[in-house]
Amino acid sequence: VWNESSGNWTLVKSLDRAYTWQDCSLSDAMAAIGDNGDIVSIKLSPSWNSDGRLYVATKNRVYLSQDRGRSFDALTPVPGTVYASGAYNITSLAVDLDLYGRITVAVGTRDPTAAVGGDVYILNEGIWDSQSVGAYDVLTMELSPNYAMDATIIAVCTDASKTVVRTKVNTGAWGVTVPDATIKDAASGLDFVSYRACLGLPGYFKAAGSGGRLTYFVGLSVAGSRGDVFRIDGVWLYGSPTITDLDVRGNASATGHTETNIWSMALSTGEPEITLIAGTEALNTSAVPVPHGQFLAYLSSDSGLNWIPR
Repeated sequence: VWNESSGNWTLVKSLDRAYTWQDCSLSDAMAAIGDNGDIVSIKLSPSWNSDGRLYVATKNRVYLSQDRGRSFDALTPVPGTVYASGAYNITSLAVDLDLYGRITVAVGTRDPTAAVGGDVYILNEGIWDSQSVGAYDVLTMELSPNYAMDATIIAVCTDASKTVVRTKVNTGAWGVTVPDATIKDAASGLDFVSYRACLGLPGYFKAAGSGGRLTYFVGLSVAGSRGDVFRIDGVWLYGSPTITDLDVRGNASATGHTETNIWSMALSTGEPEITLIAGTEALNTSAVPVPHGQFLAYLSSDSGLNWIPR
């Protein structure tokens, strides 16, 4: 949470189902190294019940608690994130188990300077290993829901001209096993640059082995409120993915797409239909189409085919 009194971010926890809250000691660990960055992600260990590990990423550093949030230690700095000079920012954090039951910790980064120089890094025995995503900033990234089987990373990236979702399967290069998905404006067909993204991976997503599907959802924010939620139906090895603008606010006309910047998104993992909740950037009940306007949240119970403002 943002502490208006101190002007800093604070991590709090509840032990009584959110009736009361108490401060964790993350702020002490941050103050010890001069980190005043925003908290961008909180992840529980996949083995939380047995190991009590909690990972928290600020835009500058990743912290680990091994006692369920009572104390924190800063992990090794991610390359480039020398926050005194503002070189890079951490945008996202993912934690999962690999094939051998070991915890995998990954981050996405972006360069807030004019240059595009972000990357995806995986923590390997205390060292952050670059995954060489290319000349992109990483807006967000996730590990596959079946990471233990397919060792797959999905990253929503942007450069000076376009927004692209890149996929890395095991030790292969990005965009080889699963080709890149370049998201274009549904109305104009043109590329665009995004400044914020969220990623939703259904439980059936798997990029290796049998029974997997490469369908997932991306929410984007674009200058001028030109974002939306998109469904990506990926392909293996050859061909191009199918990208569908899901128009969370419906159509402005019989043929016109609405455009809505998406700031957050959550989804169920079940089948056959996925339930999606999308949070938007702004509230404007007079926006086209009327009377639907633009609300702060939208719900779909049919994989994004229809949306209800909430």
